[in-house]
Amino acid sequence: MQDRQYYIELHENNKKYLKHLNLNRYISGSTKIIDRDGENILIELTKRNNNFLTTYKYIRVKDSSTEQYHFLSVPNSMRNCQEAIAWTFGLTISEYKLFFET
Repeated sequence: MQDRQYYIELHENNKKYLKHLNLNRYISGSTKIIDRDGENILIELTKRNNNFLTTYKYIRVKDSSTEQYHFLSVPNSMRNCQEAIAWTFGLTISEYKLFFET
C-alpha cells in the first residue's frame, strides 16, 4: 500500500509542476513536448528518482465544461495525442476516430 501512495503523490507532484510551465513556448531539458493536436499536448517528463532517471508521459486535455486544462498520466508507449486520449477511454486509435466521426 505504501508504494501505491508513493506513486499517487509522485504523479500529483509531476502534474503540479507541468501545470506551471508555459507549454506554448519551446520546452527543453527534462520536459519534452512529444505531440500537439489542437489544445491537447503529449508531454514527456524525465526525473531523477532514487538516483535513476525515470520517464513519465502525460496528456494535457481541456475540460470543455470548465475550460480548465488537466494532465492525465498515460503509458510511456504513447506516441501521439490521439493515441494517448484513446487510451484514457480504453479505446484503440481506430475506435476513437470512429467514435468522433459519428
